[in-house]
Amino acid sequence: MEKNAKIGANAVVTKDVPENAVMVGIPAKNVGIATEEFKPYGIANGK
Repeated sequence: MEKNAKIGANAVVTKDVPENAVMVGIPAKNVGIATEEFKPYGIANGK
């Protein structure tokens, strides 16, 4: 796994994960890029 990668719960990672990747599923698939604006569940800087 590279820097800043996000792996979803219960995801099965079978290959290398690129930097800033968002991986989900079985097998895990790249569904997006985690950028500065990426805020899971609407969380913004701990507010």
